[in-house]
Amino acid sequence: MFLKKIKLNSKSLIGFLYLIPLLVMIILFNIVPLIQSIEASFTIRPYSNNFLITQRSLNNYKEVLNDSYFW
Repeated sequence: MFLKKIKLNSKSLIGFLYLIPLLVMIILFNIVPLIQSIEASFTIRPYSNNFLITQRSLNNYKEVLNDSYFW
């Protein structure tokens, strides 16, 4: 009812093109590290050997929540 039909003309298209670099930067500098940190929280990576990665699923979180130093 109250929504107007949006027409895409050259000016509005140029405005969207100006937003593309910003969206790429947001994805690269915010979303990708967030996904990598969530993925890393489910693994064990020893400092001496970065190629030896062990999947632990939720065991890291269980260990932290049961630790007396955490609480």
